[in-house]
Amino acid sequence: MDSSIAKLRFTGVASLHGAKQPRFPWSDGPEFITQCPIRPGGKFSQKVIKKALRTGGDPNVSDAYTINGQPGDLYPCSKSGTFKLNVDSGKTYLLRMVNAAMNDILFFSIAKHNLTVVGVDGSYTKPFATNYVTIPPGNTLDVLLTANQPPKRHYYMAARAYSSSSIVPFDNTTTTAILQYNGPNYPPSSLPPFMPYLPYYNDTPSALVFPVFPPLVFNFTGDSLPLALQTPKKGTQVKFLEFSSTVEIVLQGTNLVAAIDHPMHLHGFSFYVVGLGFGNFDKNKDPLKYNLVDPPFLNTIMVPKSGWVAIRFKANNPGVWFMHCHFERHLTWGMDKVFIVRNGKRPNETLLPPPPDLPAC
Repeated sequence: MDSSIAKLRFTGVASLHGAKQPRFPWSDGPEFITQCPIRPGGKFSQKVIKKALRTGGDPNVSDAYTINGQPGDLYPCSKSGTFKLNVDSGKTYLLRMVNAAMNDILFFSIAKHNLTVVGVDGSYTKPFATNYVTIPPGNTLDVLLTANQPPKRHYYMAARAYSSSSIVPFDNTTTTAILQYNGPNYPPSSLPPFMPYLPYYNDTPSALVFPVFPPLVFNFTGDSLPLALQTPKKGTQVKFLEFSSTVEIVLQGTNLVAAIDHPMHLHGFSFYVVGLGFGNFDKNKDPLKYNLVDPPFLNTIMVPKSGWVAIRFKANNPGVWFMHCHFERHLTWGMDKVFIVRNGKRPNETLLPPPPDLPAC
């Protein structure tokens, strides 16, 4: 399948989120980093594997929180179009979810039903059961849903925002869909669907996976910015990585400027989340608590406000790769990084040549 972008009024790019594109970063998306933008009136084609599109379609565009393109029946304007998921009693279903919002972390739950998470960002993970999930922007989840509740009632599927900031405005609304069981005994219209429990919008403990035991007391990041950091230095710097080297990055959240959780995304790779916690990262103590047995394998991770996340990945994909916060305006503040992975020694460890129609700068 060929997808094209043409007749643009402004320069632009398209990115297939989470697609690793081994040895071929030329159409990865980051403007002026991996590729030059498509010029107004220009055209650039990408070949997409048709098999990956068989379970989906064109996206629905909306400024509201939606489930499958519909805000749900809590709003009169969209009540008639509320998405409904029909299930058979006793069966187990695989649901694949993505948070396609630009700036908002979302809670999601289905009333009276547990969800078993089996995959994150296109990779299998150690299964665990929960009654709600937290999805950062750009994050994907594979969950198992077992239809094991009385079929004579309807059940809401619902999502709403999580925010760790007390000053940044956000849309504090709830989007819904309906889970209904197949069969002759549909519930009477007078009975409203069950509403699931969703954590409150600023419930930080519910938004993060905590260790089994309470964390140690840390010296949390301060409330004032040092004078030396108030005027940033202008310049462009990248980090070169040797092919097949093991890379560890500790992402430290602060209580300064953008004092919120940050969904950080790495192009070209997935990474293991080996540790996370609150306060300032302690390079001597915190690595002793790393999970090196079965860490989750992601390409997007939520870094908590005044907390940290430690990730590891193998630099086995040559090319130029972008790492950034998923909040678009934070990129303009410098919350991003470029890695250049050098070629390996073998032909299959070397960057492939660019396509002939790659846009020029």
